[in-house]
Amino acid sequence: MVETLLGSTMRVLLEIGVVIELFGVACAYQTVVVTFVTDLMNQVFGITGDFFLALNILVTILLCLGSMSHKMTALASLTSMVIVSIIYICLLVIVQTPSYVEANPDFWGNFQFVKVDSSIVDTITLLCFSFNSVTRLPMIYTELQNKSYKRMEKVVNVSLLLCTAFFILLGGFGYISYNYDMPGLVTQRPCEGLDWPMILGKTLFTIGLLANSMQTIYPLRGNIEEVIMRDVTNYSPVRFWSINYTTILLVGIVATLFPDAVGYFKILGGLLIGPIAILYPMLISWVCNKSLKFNLAFSTAAIVLSIIGFISVFNTI
Repeated sequence: MVETLLGSTMRVLLEIGVVIELFGVACAYQTVVVTFVTDLMNQVFGITGDFFLALNILVTILLCLGSMSHKMTALASLTSMVIVSIIYICLLVIVQTPSYVEANPDFWGNFQFVKVDSSIVDTITLLCFSFNSVTRLPMIYTELQNKSYKRMEKVVNVSLLLCTAFFILLGGFGYISYNYDMPGLVTQRPCEGLDWPMILGKTLFTIGLLANSMQTIYPLRGNIEEVIMRDVTNYSPVRFWSINYTTILLVGIVATLFPDAVGYFKILGGLLIGPIAILYPMLISWVCNKSLKFNLAFSTAAIVLSIIGFISVFNTI
């Protein structure tokens, strides 16, 4: 569609952007998995050694094993654990919020309903990143047996509404429970003793996110193949597996050298999600939609969000 409406150059730029975005997502997921496993080893078993490199190698090996199928939907049952864990963690944060407020006698003295500062830029960027799964939709749709645009549109809209609701609840109650001292990942918030309910949530999330990392490799290698070959109708096992394992090896190396998950989220959300999920739809709207008011409003929002994203990237770097 992009090539038909905007030309081959814009299609190539989009594919390159998707490749970089998915590569960064895979690196970020590996970083989070290693961080959570390290925390679980420390909290549950009291293991405090330096296993950072060993865990990264282990995750890289698991990614190689998990990417052997040709179908992205092969891991659907495991990736559903991410959804279950997010719902569980969200409910847990809500339930635990009163105890956190009660344990902080100065809570209401420091609490602010509205506070505008430079961190709002990062917040908007992270929100943009949180809906990055749009880059996987084409491959998921291709693998469906009973394809229906209308049904797919309904599923996407309902999913976006549910994600938005959970993100608002998680972010809102997370802020209330710990004010502005909340860590970048809510699962990392301090707790006296072992927080077994949150440990269970982190365990479920880690397993699901590892499967999600494997699933990310599928569209990543597909887009790399399209960028390199342009025509992927003729399947080549050598090309397929070379791209697959080279990509996973590079993900493992980058994730080991730059283990900052939140940094990945900010950079990807600001630098790539904006153009992929905002600017390209804006350009398509100008070609297909005849309403000048709608196009102007859409374009203004797209440009503002993109500028905010670039500011966040600049601050992160």
